[in-house]
Parts: sequence; C-alpha cells; structure tokens
Amino acid sequence: MSKETQKVAWLCTYIPEEIIHAAGFQPYRLVPGEIDQKGNCKTLPSNFCPYVKEVAAALEKGVYNDFISGFVVSNSCNAMIHLYNVLKEMSSDDQFVYLLDLPRKNSETGIEYYNRQLEELYNFLYKNRTNKNSVEEQTENLKQSLKLYSETQKLLQSINYKLYRIQKDIIDLSIQIANNDRKNVNDFISHQIQQGADYKNSTILLTGGIISREINRSLIENSDYPLMPENCMGLRYLMKSDLANIEDQHLEQLTKQQILGLIAKSYLNKPECPRTFTVTPDIGRVNYLKYLINQFDVKGVIHHDLGFCDLSNYDYLIIQDLFSKYNIPVLKINSELGEREIGQIKTRVEAFYEMNLI
Repeated sequence: MSKETQKVAWLCTYIPEEIIHAAGFQPYRLVPGEIDQKGNCKTLPSNFCPYVKEVAAALEKGVYNDFISGFVVSNSCNAMIHLYNVLKEMSSDDQFVYLLDLPRKNSETGIEYYNRQLEELYNFLYKNRTNKNSVEEQTENLKQSLKLYSETQKLLQSINYKLYRIQKDIIDLSIQIANNDRKNVNDFISHQIQQGADYKNSTILLTGGIISREINRSLIENSDYPLMPENCMGLRYLMKSDLANIEDQHLEQLTKQQILGLIAKSYLNKPECPRTFTVTPDIGRVNYLKYLINQFDVKGVIHHDLGFCDLSNYDYLIIQDLFSKYNIPVLKINSELGEREIGQIKTRVEAFYEMNLI
C-alpha cells in the first residue's frame, strides 16, 4: 500500500480526525451500508449491534485489506469493545488496531485524562507512520491539521449549523465530509453556502442510533421539512463550535500538549452522546435538546431505536419526556439497518407526517 494513500478507519465521533490527519493518514469513517457485503456476520451473535456486525462481516471477507492501514476504536459502548477484540484477531498483519479510552464525564479531570489519551494516540499513529518522534514536527503538523479542520467548523457555524442549506441529505453530507480530502470539502461547503439555496427554517429532528443511508433517504422523501439528524452521523459529528473559535494567531503560540488540550476540550464540549449525558435539569444533553427545539424550530421527532443498542433505548425515554412537554410529536422506529425494514418504516413515517405535519 502506498504511503501517500494510507487511510485509518474510525468509528466513533469522539475520535479526533485532526489527530489522524496530523499523523500523516487520511481519516476514513466506516458507516453502515457503504461497503457492499452480503451474508451474515459469523464472528458475533445475531442479537448484537447491527453496525458492529456489518464492520465485522466486512472484516471477515477481507474488504478492508486493500485500503485501510489501521483502525482506531473507542470504548464508547460494550459492542465497540467486542469489535476491538475482533479487529485484533482478524485484521491483517500489516494493519494496526488502537483502542482509545474515553472519559465518562465532561469535567476538568475528564479533559485532563482525555488529553493524555489523545497524546498517546498521536504518538502511536505518528510513530507508526514515520517511525520518528520529532516533537517540533508533531506540533507543526497538529497546527496545520487543526487550521484545516477548524475551517470546516467556521463555515458550518456561519450558517448556524443549518446544514440543509448545504445539502438536503445531511447524513450523506457528513459522510462526504468525513471521507474526502478536507480542503476539497471546505471548498465545496463554501461554494454551496454562497449559492444561497432556498430552505425552510422548521425541521424534523432525527435522534437515536446510527442509521442506514437507505432508511435515511426514505425519511427525507415525503417530508415538507428538512430532516436534521442529531445522531452521530449528524450534529454530534458536525457541530464542534469550540473549533470554530480557534484563531490562527493564537494557535501558532501553543505547544503540542496545549493543542491536544484544545482538541480534547472541543470534543468533550460537542453535542453529547447518551453514554455521557446527565439528566440534571438545564445542563448537559437535556439542555442541548432544548436548544435544538428553538434553534431549528423542531416540528416533529423521529427516534431511531437501533437494534440491541441500550444507549438509544435509554435515550428515547429522555426524548419522549422532554418533547411531550413542548407538544412536539415523536415517532419511534426500529431497525437493524436492513433493507427489508424500509417498507414498514416508510409506511409508518408517511402516516406520522400526515397526522402531525400537514
């Protein structure tokens, strides 16, 4: 595999792309349905996270051998820990596998801990890529990568993260952003914003677990309102407002550890995953959801309950309770990311739109 085209796969939005990029790799997000692989996963049980099973099934068939140099996994849930073990066992000899340990709380101690974990990740990736460990070069690479990725955030913040102004299918947009050259991505976003496409301010909010592109398209088809994904293929990935506020002049004065500290803080301050949220009134995830109601004028919510995902199940209780207080209708759909589920989901969504939004 050419040194110029090495890609490192990542799966969780708490894994900083900036660090992978600064180490000399192309970050590449593994998403449901992107790689056509038929047949069931033989490594993991049937009653297991469908997303993780898709990755494991592709791994069994050697799909990643030709273009992925390594994998960075986080301990974001129990299924990801199992995937890490599968990757360690089944990845090819020239692929590395790294487990990033995430803090549970967004606090000063959490940021300090995360900072140390990110430094270990960066050192590992950098040495794997170059077999060198120059602090000066590492620091300069971090600065350049952070400038590039913070430019994306500046552009998205300029439209208040109303991503449907760029493209109607926001999940498809997030995959384009994750898996393409970042400079080209920034040019594309800038061009789309300048085009000034017509859009509605009101939205349908998509919450819950990761969703397939096919199911997402079926949700978009019959709605008069833009579909705003709040999940980890939407705002939890694309909204990192702390990065938008980084000034280049300030960045030039920082050390490697200080830059990693900025990244750690910005990732813990992004929209929270249900694994870390707190139900204390007016802070954390609940407060963030209240912000979305006003910011995006939410008219309805579709909650995707991903099969065998405890986190999306628990999150639904918070979603249902909060949005009922605002008289905003909520529809819960279930899937295991399969194509055969689309027909039933489409029928239920059409009825939901007709009863509540027309």
